[in-house]
Amino acid sequence: MDPEGTGQPPLPAVDVLLEVLEACLHQLLHSRMVYPSEIFERRLLHGVPVFMSRHPELNKYIFTVLANAKPLLLAGTMERLECRILAPQGTAPIENYVFQMSSSNVEDGAADQLDRRLREAEISLRDLLVRVGTLGTRPRLPEGATFQLALKGRESNSQGSALQGALRQGDWLVEDQPPQATSVLPLKTVPLPSLSLQFSLEAFE
Repeated sequence: MDPEGTGQPPLPAVDVLLEVLEACLHQLLHSRMVYPSEIFERRLLHGVPVFMSRHPELNKYIFTVLANAKPLLLAGTMERLECRILAPQGTAPIENYVFQMSSSNVEDGAADQLDRRLREAEISLRDLLVRVGTLGTRPRLPEGATFQLALKGRESNSQGSALQGALRQGDWLVEDQPPQATSVLPLKTVPLPSLSLQFSLEAFE
């Protein structure tokens, strides 16, 4: 719950969100064929078939980034998670899949209300997993395309110390100038307790 209206999502919502984000990233890499389909295995998450990687180094990379994201989410300072598809042998992005976080004005209220909102959120998160699975219909990526994950935190006068505290947890590489997209295509909106998630695709010329 968020009884003081701090904009900080409750721990159960964060745990569910991170679980689904992890599956979304694996599913995204499978759908866009960044890696061979042979390294993925089919599983079920919240009743939705998803493809999860069996490659230890890839799994560790995704897990580490999301572990770094958790304190930002709990502090209410998480702004976005990006999955950038990069051109072969370079750092220029071709596509950028963005999971944008924003504070919700809806009060969580009592525990039974939080449980109800979590159940509703799980339905929306299942829809998000299905949406990610349809991205294989997009034009095929060039051979040798790679990917990169990036996190962006939000700092304000009231939350600056929370952001700095969250950043002290985990290992970070600071980016000076993130790439600028030329267009944005909204794909899915997911309401969560004290949080709203917007999934979108950023394109580059």
